[in-house]
Amino acid sequence: MPEGTRVSLVVFECGRLQPDAAGLERLVAGRGTEVRAIGTDGALGAAAVVTLR
Repeated sequence: MPEGTRVSLVVFECGRLQPDAAGLERLVAGRGTEVRAIGTDGALGAAAVVTLR
């Protein structure tokens, strides 16, 4: 990623076709992160927005 670029990933509690914990660790790879929880009412459960800096 170019310096100063932020990328956000949305991960759902019960979602399919998304990175598991190990996959998220590889994506983060030592970058600074910010995680925000978002309550939802749908079948996918709670969501988390993971922002990579």
